[in-house]
Amino acid sequence: MHLLVVNDLPVFGRVAGSVSYPLFSHMGIQTSLLPTCLLESHLGYTTTQVYPVNDLFEHTLTHAKQLEVPPNVVMTGLFHDKEQIDCLVQYIDDQHLPLYVDPIMGDNGRYYRFFKEPFVSHLLPLIQRAQLLTPNLTEACFIADIPYDSEPGHKFLNKLFQRLLAINSTATWVITGVPYAEQLITWVIRLHPETQANDFQAYPVKRLDRQATGMGDVYGQLIVGLTLNKRPISESIPFAQQFISKSLEQTNVPFEGLVYEPYLTDIQTFLSTD
Repeated sequence: MHLLVVNDLPVFGRVAGSVSYPLFSHMGIQTSLLPTCLLESHLGYTTTQVYPVNDLFEHTLTHAKQLEVPPNVVMTGLFHDKEQIDCLVQYIDDQHLPLYVDPIMGDNGRYYRFFKEPFVSHLLPLIQRAQLLTPNLTEACFIADIPYDSEPGHKFLNKLFQRLLAINSTATWVITGVPYAEQLITWVIRLHPETQANDFQAYPVKRLDRQATGMGDVYGQLIVGLTLNKRPISESIPFAQQFISKSLEQTNVPFEGLVYEPYLTDIQTFLSTD
């Protein structure tokens, strides 16, 4: 398997594309990283500048078709602009590649400052082609075009889930960070094509006292890597939740990213179990 990860690449911080090689290599996946933009550090630093690499982006996808072992699966994260998305959609369609999408756009009901306009309309061609999507609650609301609710109830979530399935009914949706009482819930939503029945599964964890930059990056890439290793989502989500919780205990400077390295061997142990 040869995975092409399309994401931003910061020089400093355990975030975005910088976590791809260690995570996926411990899952036995050959990984190549195509940066959408370069940054000094993550966007939490207000002084961080963004350096798009559109020429490299386009030429790399052309070159990928010439490789003796080209990518046979794609995962996407943050994009710099619509042109990059259009270029990648053409490449995926030409090569008939499966696609996994982490639609990175925002959190806590707001777009990241990186985006000068609502970006979700540009991402829709990828969202509609994906086999697996891992939005947080904010991004799910953007995709479904409904106002964000920081404490969503049953009626709100049902409306959200139905709208997401209307946009892509064949994908597995993994929606992270959904608050409920003292818990954060990861919701998995699917439509069974044979019966047209909805399947909504909840995976709760206790709300954490703190968070670290890049938690979503690590979580999303873990879910994709474990899925590519044929592990069922019902096992992958609890493992990823435990991995994040244990890593957070080792993280002394949360703003610089999650300290996950001490637990990388846990991934191999998990994958070696029946």
